[in-house]
Amino acid sequence: IYLVGIKIIINFKGPYYIMADKEKLEIAILNIIINASEATIPDEGVIELNIEEHKSDFKLSITDNGHGLEQEQIDKLFNAFYTNKTSGLGIGLSSVKNILEEHDAQIKVKSEPGEGTCFELYFHNAAHL
Repeated sequence: IYLVGIKIIINFKGPYYIMADKEKLEIAILNIIINASEATIPDEGVIELNIEEHKSDFKLSITDNGHGLEQEQIDKLFNAFYTNKTSGLGIGLSSVKNILEEHDAQIKVKSEPGEGTCFELYFHNAAHL
């Protein structure tokens, strides 16, 4: 990411306690970040990560300033073997969804063509379990 000049902005200070399989969650989050980096223009890309408390959950937002998505693309985004890339198998975001479901986490996607995409992940706050 840094080699192609994508800027990462981190807007949170932890710790945030959730019940999770650390390795699986790292795979899911990194997959979203990699997709965000591939959607941005080298030397112009920005990926922003925010965490905030949302009711009894924590909301992790991963936002990019990439090419964005049409609603039709968002609707298919988590389907296995769906991709809008020239290379790739279309299993990354399907895996992300499966990992998040294992954690009883929710995911929402907001996007506008030409303006970027935001993935919002909601995890149960362990203090409220």
